[in-house]
Amino acid sequence: PQAMSRKKRQFSGDNLDLEAAIDFMTQIRMGKLPDRDVYVDTQRNERDVYIGMLLDMSGSMGGSKINLVRQTSAILSEVWEHLGDNYAIWGFTDESSVEMRLVKSYDEKLDSKVKNRISSIGDIAGTPEGPAIRFMTDYMLQTPHKTNILLVISDGEPNSRNESREALLEAKAKGLHPYCLTLDDQGEEYLDETYGPVGYSICQSIWDLPIAAGKFYEKIAF
Repeated sequence: PQAMSRKKRQFSGDNLDLEAAIDFMTQIRMGKLPDRDVYVDTQRNERDVYIGMLLDMSGSMGGSKINLVRQTSAILSEVWEHLGDNYAIWGFTDESSVEMRLVKSYDEKLDSKVKNRISSIGDIAGTPEGPAIRFMTDYMLQTPHKTNILLVISDGEPNSRNESREALLEAKAKGLHPYCLTLDDQGEEYLDETYGPVGYSICQSIWDLPIAAGKFYEKIAF
């Protein structure tokens, strides 16, 4: 999907400005007075965008890290609801085997049940990223769509660098647009090796995660 003309951060318009809307929701959660110019004045073709967000729930994602993931999930969910794009959120961990945990399916709305699941996102065990990416790829491709965006949020090195890289490349080869958001600013070696072929951003704050996700989403979806 491509925009024909776009004016961002407008007081009114036919769609939300993703970056401005993320700023708006973040400022509200931080107790600040938000800028209400959150629309984009644009004309575009009808879009068919599906987003899959895959969250690392491994044991290292405790404390402030998992809180950042909760906040980011809440902010992006609100924005995608207003945009009218379909999205799903799954978490992954590893106790005795790979375990996928549903946060929101494509068929669900952002109701109190889903909001409770978002607020209950927590850290559990290991980081079986490769199998989780393959699960999410198959899940997203059950119904064909014009644009499929896969966002992976993690805080550290996966159980297998090679398996994660191969799973991401498989997702890309099948038509998905994968992108990784990491909370690890000390992992240059494995980050380039694992995520370099599809792209990644290093995030350290409540601002960094949704803004980095939003910029990649905007690049692909509009």
